[in-house]
Amino acid sequence: AGLRPAAVGLERLARPGPLVLVSNHASYLDVVVLASVLSGAPRMVAKSDLLANPLLRLILEKGGGLFVRREDPRGSIEDAARIEARLAAGDVILYFPEGTFTPTTGVRPFKLGAFKAAAAAGAEVVPISLRGVRQVLRDGTWLPRPGRIEVKVGDPVRAEGGSLAEMVRLRDRCRSWIAGECGEPLLDLIRAGAPTFEV
Repeated sequence: AGLRPAAVGLERLARPGPLVLVSNHASYLDVVVLASVLSGAPRMVAKSDLLANPLLRLILEKGGGLFVRREDPRGSIEDAARIEARLAAGDVILYFPEGTFTPTTGVRPFKLGAFKAAAAAGAEVVPISLRGVRQVLRDGTWLPRPGRIEVKVGDPVRAEGGSLAEMVRLRDRCRSWIAGECGEPLLDLIRAGAPTFEV
């Protein structure tokens, strides 16, 4: 697409694992953009639904992707334990804690999985902001538009213990920082209400 993402703060990743990287999720380009600027090929956590797409499956498996079964409670517990074991082995693991993306501008609520894994492994969490990616390739479109993409790496933070309150504090701190840097508002899906459908 001829895009040249600008990256700031990559030196914050020049440390041995384990590390948990968390980024906002705005577009299908997110993975490509991060792969182009991050060294060390972090393992990406992806929903197992993506295994149905042969091309995505190939790319993710070749990159050491870790798949989670979101609709299977027992399976998702096993998947979380496997990810925590990879962190304990010193891996760098990338999460998109929003879980999905839509055309709507804004940072969706973050799930707790990345922060639970980091707390369990004693790993630092590094927030990463993607700015401009949604405008270049918005969900529902397939042709990238010209635009400026910026990747900014924040300061590492660590959970102070493994309590739920500490995981929530870590999640909220990372989400607020990412929203501020990517230039998109925080979306409160509960306050916005559930979508309604006409029969």
